[in-house]
Amino acid sequence: MNPIVAETFYGGGGDEYIELVDNQPGWRVLSSYGAFGWDAGNWPLVVFAVRDTDPLWSFSTYVEGDIRTETYHTEQDRNDALDLAIAWFWRQNPDRYGKEVAEVVASTPEGEQLPAKFRGFFSWSRTDEV
Repeated sequence: MNPIVAETFYGGGGDEYIELVDNQPGWRVLSSYGAFGWDAGNWPLVVFAVRDTDPLWSFSTYVEGDIRTETYHTEQDRNDALDLAIAWFWRQNPDRYGKEVAEVVASTPEGEQLPAKFRGFFSWSRTDEV
């Protein structure tokens, strides 16, 4: 899992970044994550976006004007890295994301994957997960 990494300073606000991503083919902004749709980031200060274009799979993190984009050769590698990146942000302010997230990030060592229901893209069909 060796990503191609690009970092840049955008200079615009998070709302402008969201609009920019929405207008890029193949890219989409993540508002919710995991089985129950916990916030992915902290809009408009922290915004995650993904690109689903085979053979390169990317995610981008916007943090107060700075953008970091990681690109992987497999969808699974991108998803694993995205899981860890979102978990890292949840750890920085766990109470913002609710008691359940706060408890799981406190009990999971940094760099290890959270339990399955806290990983992956949100969809209403996942709300049945235990």
